[in-house]
Amino acid sequence: MRLLISCLLFLPACGSRCGGGAAGDGGSDRDTPPNDVRGDREAADLFMTLGWSSDCVTGCSASPDRTAMHLNGENGWVYSCELFAQASTYRLTFAADHNPVPTVDEAEYGIEFRSLSFPTTGGPARAGCLFRLLEGGNEYEGNCGGEAPGTPNQPCQVSDVHVGPNENGQTAILGTFRCENLIAPAAPPPDLPLRVVEGPAGALTARFEIQGCGP
Repeated sequence: MRLLISCLLFLPACGSRCGGGAAGDGGSDRDTPPNDVRGDREAADLFMTLGWSSDCVTGCSASPDRTAMHLNGENGWVYSCELFAQASTYRLTFAADHNPVPTVDEAEYGIEFRSLSFPTTGGPARAGCLFRLLEGGNEYEGNCGGEAPGTPNQPCQVSDVHVGPNENGQTAILGTFRCENLIAPAAPPPDLPLRVVEGPAGALTARFEIQGCGP
């Protein structure tokens, strides 16, 4: 797939690595890393819990809810994740790609965040990250940051990103996101499709939780 490969959330019961904690969990227990820390993983023990859906504003069809709660390589999921820490800032790049070799019965879909920077103490993303969505044979993309979503300069908002314990006490990278008016750059006007990305089952925001990536 064209995405870089990485992580996300939700689904049935699983082993001890499952940790579907809310992105707000962790409070004062959030970790503050030392300087110059790097985590770079594409290993089988990379575990992601993801949940999102995308609907169409114009020019495309709504997709079903997309959820994952699997190790890298399980159930058609391929992940990658890279986390850097420098002074008081984390920088995260990750991707989650389902079915990277599409079949007649099931198309490829996935998400990717690049250069998602956030305080080591947790909080909204800083401006300048990039979000990509693969759905329905099209790639959609837009800038992301901590401000309200939907503007041409920043269609995606990423909130409450932090490294800390999930509801099972396991260290994870957690966050929530929402996109409005996400474009497919390859589509020519006036047929430019637009998408809203939100949570599954009618939730306002999508969420991700990543284990096995980082310090």
